Amino acid sequence: MKEIILQAKSRLHASARQIRRYLRTPSSFIPGDVTALTMRNDGSLRCRPERMFNIPGAFSQAPEAKLFGVTETAERFDLPPHGDYDVLQGGCTDGRFAYLILENQKMAKSGQSPHSECVICKVDMDDWQITAKSASLPLHHGNDITYNPRTGKLIAVHCYGRPNDVSFIDPDTLQITETKEYFHSVYGIAYNPTRNQYVMAIRGGYDFAVFDSRFELLRYIKGVDTRFVKQGIDCDDNYIYFATSEENAIVCYDWTGQYRGVFAVRGCDREAENIFHRGDQWYIAYNLGGHRGGCVYKVEFDRDILAG
Repeated sequence: MKEIILQAKSRLHASARQIRRYLRTPSSFIPGDVTALTMRNDGSLRCRPERMFNIPGAFSQAPEAKLFGVTETAERFDLPPHGDYDVLQGGCTDGRFAYLILENQKMAKSGQSPHSECVICKVDMDDWQITAKSASLPLHHGNDITYNPRTGKLIAVHCYGRPNDVSFIDPDTLQITETKEYFHSVYGIAYNPTRNQYVMAIRGGYDFAVFDSRFELLRYIKGVDTRFVKQGIDCDDNYIYFATSEENAIVCYDWTGQYRGVFAVRGCDREAENIFHRGDQWYIAYNLGGHRGGCVYKVEFDRDILAG
């Protein structure tokens, strides 16, 4: 009898998950599946069965993104721990330097501080040498960071601890110049200079929102529930990219909020933390686990697929 009850509970939970997933999925999708979309001549959307894959059951059928080394010897860049600052989190670039956040999770666990703190490592992307490290910064989890060339500031989201906080950082001194609290709780941030807009990923689900340069809300987008672990985000003039772990993936939308597809990233089995780009070259940074810091790879993926 106990076994029958457990089986019934399992079926009930599976049905509940399927219903929740159906309700969260745009009506143009086949329930239980996620697919890249293409525009018809009349402006409506249709599914592309050849690029359809079930999440997570047939994720291996997703288009591939492949990782490569970044150094002259075609190796990945390794970012070692800085004392107890040893967990890689957010990352971005200003076009010359990469800015990578290392979190000290031991401070909160040991009672030294009520929250985690972080350091920002500044890395010259021409030779992949560390040129500077910040002092300890109260960025909590430091889950994501972006750069605004119009203001010349780095902008980091705290995620845990104070999830509504956004800190503005001078890239030369690596010091926080201002921290603001917003009404939205976020885990990811990216800025596009052409649009002069920010996109911020909302905690508690897969939704995200687009803001103007003053962080005034322009539109709120209901995201696809991929079940993947949400990490950092990036954007270009056409698309918004979400780095996710659990399944190592890049989840893509256009700026209207239309879901465009997912790439399966091959080449590293560690925890993807953030995604950023310089020109046409894209990068993904990983936390190595075991308090060993992180690493950065180049990533290549066919973004033309997203146009349909």
